Amino acid sequence: MINKSFIFALNKILKYNEGSLNRLKLLAHKSFFLNIAGLPLKGIIDIDGLILPVHYNQALDIEIFVPLESAKYLIEQDKLGFFQQIKIQGDKKIARELLEIFSNLHLNGAYNTKSLAINILINKFIKTIKIIVNLLKLAAANTTNSLTEYLLYQTEDLVTHHEINEFYNGVDELKGQVDILQQRIDLLLR
Repeated sequence: MINKSFIFALNKILKYNEGSLNRLKLLAHKSFFLNIAGLPLKGIIDIDGLILPVHYNQALDIEIFVPLESAKYLIEQDKLGFFQQIKIQGDKKIARELLEIFSNLHLNGAYNTKSLAINILINKFIKTIKIIVNLLKLAAANTTNSLTEYLLYQTEDLVTHHEINEFYNGVDELKGQVDILQQRIDLLLR
């Protein structure tokens, strides 16, 4: 019942979002399951870019799970922790595209029912997707930095520029001491 309500609401919203509708047309016949903190949406994209319910036993192309536990990473603004909580099965490129399309939906008067509860629910759903996609974008943009930070501070597999300079200075000092010792050995051998 919730799935049909979301599909109905999203299709009404999509009709007012021509750009998103056109992008979804490119993903025609792709089926997906999106579960954000226990809020499920299961559908297949038709050739018009609208979402249709999938049959009960139909295989899905994409499954995206954002568990409720990931909320603590949103509160702590831990992008890497949040990103690690998201589970994507299937084509990851299409999954990111789908999340991005949903995050760019505009609600400006596009969806207005007599039910305040449905309006609030749909609005929260779209805002949640927008938060997730923004965090995915931030995480992707900061992947290099996050990986570097992880290797530097967590595993200590990388060293900082300062540590490298200290090492080089130590090697130079050791070479100088070896040269002095070699001269002393040469003096003793004469």
